[in-house]
Amino acid sequence: MIGDPAVRVGAHAACDARARPVPADAGATELTVAGDADARPAVLAELAQSTLDTLRRAVSELGALEVTTYAGDYEGARAAATGDAGGHARRRAYTRCKIDGDTIVNVPVDERGAVDVELWRIHEGALTQARQQRAEMLRLILSLVPGLAP
Repeated sequence: MIGDPAVRVGAHAACDARARPVPADAGATELTVAGDADARPAVLAELAQSTLDTLRRAVSELGALEVTTYAGDYEGARAAATGDAGGHARRRAYTRCKIDGDTIVNVPVDERGAVDVELWRIHEGALTQARQQRAEMLRLILSLVPGLAP
């Protein structure tokens, strides 16, 4: 978990073969990099930049939530989701919720034009899960910015 007070990251240790866990106070673990002390600021700057880039991407993705439900076999749905026209799955339901409340909803209908209730139930479940994940991501981002978390 990012932001867990029981873990301190002192360098880009997860990707560095020279990294080793060093016991710290109160059972916490601090990761340090052995070797040249002059390299440490560069590693920390790289870690900070990488973290900021990840936060920027996460914040930009919070602006709109999109859920698309496909009908067909797995490979066909996967191909259709990536834009491959050769996929045999069809997009049957679509929802896009912007952060300002604007929402676009494409409700699945059957051959007679009636709402496909079972497919709509599946789509709503995926939408609920996506909303929960977005809310959790927002809480995480706010917890990383001092003074913004409730």
